[in-house]
Amino acid sequence: GAEILLTDAEFANLTPEVRRWVEFIKRNVDISLRLISDLLDVERISHGKLLVQPKAHCIGDIVRDAQETFAMAAAANSIRLALEPADLKTAVYCDRDRVMQVLGNLISNSLKFTAKGGEVTVSVESLDDAVKVSVRDTGPGIAEGMIGKIFERFAQISSKERVGLGLGLYISNMLVQAHGGRLWVESKVGSGSTFAFTLPNEKRGKP
Repeated sequence: GAEILLTDAEFANLTPEVRRWVEFIKRNVDISLRLISDLLDVERISHGKLLVQPKAHCIGDIVRDAQETFAMAAAANSIRLALEPADLKTAVYCDRDRVMQVLGNLISNSLKFTAKGGEVTVSVESLDDAVKVSVRDTGPGIAEGMIGKIFERFAQISSKERVGLGLGLYISNMLVQAHGGRLWVESKVGSGSTFAFTLPNEKRGKP
């Protein structure tokens, strides 16, 4: 209902107070749906039923779509969301929707913890038998003692550096592992963070 109101031409005629309430409702619905989806994925993981359906996809198309998905959110917070290189044609063997889920988690976290005027950069690098995708931010970084904990189930980091990473990284890690890849982070307090993961290229991924 809130989504329909936001896209209706009459929405522009509503008073600012009503518009704020509609936007508030939509945000909370989105958060609830995301939480439900995450909890269902955790349940699938615990029962060994987290499945991926890999096919050949162009990694450049995937990362560009992910960038476009978050472009407005980045601009609204005066954050530059960059992509390099933007036209990589390398094929990866993956479940596109699940890789978009991983990228969505990483990009949204980086935007959340990057201050106005900062930058989040998505980059892609071809390796021998895999492709490495990185999301680098200019946020506050993560304390060294916390890095080993952020991929744990229901992890919550209570610190002034980075707060509330929740289920997203745990699920992302499981999804990357299901593709035969790995997910890791390099970070230093005050110097930002880089989350990176690998996916098999088409040659290695095909059965």
